[in-house]
Order: sequence, then C-alpha cells, then structure tokens
Amino acid sequence: MDKDENEKKFVTKKCPECFVYLKLDDEQCFHCKTRLGKVDKHGMAKRLVDWKAYLLCLLAVSAFVLYLFFAY
Repeated sequence: MDKDENEKKFVTKKCPECFVYLKLDDEQCFHCKTRLGKVDKHGMAKRLVDWKAYLLCLLAVSAFVLYLFFAY
C-alpha cells in the first residue's frame, strides 16, 4: 500500500506510546508529548527517530571509554 492510501483509509491515528486517538495531521501527542510520524497500515502513528538522543549516548560512551583509557 502507498502512504497516501493509508492516510485516505484512516480518519485518525493512534499514539504508539499511550494509545490516544489523534488527528492525522498531529505531529505530537497531546497526552504524552511523543513526536509522531505518518500513519501505518494498522492505523498506528509511526515513532520518529530521536537522533539527538543517539548522538548524546554515543558521546557519553566515548567520553567514558576515553576516561578509562587515560585513567588506567
């Protein structure tokens, strides 16, 4: 199925975190503040990837490894 067909098929979408029904054009859940994407074939909103969190985690692990390298 095409993305446009999914949007035409559903009137609302459902938050994947708290299961609240939202409008199709909502980009954030009003209840849990989760960022949302397009609707999938089951009527659930897709989660958007939080690249800032991945980058912060990578930097924290790198700093810890460098600390261990220079401390010992």
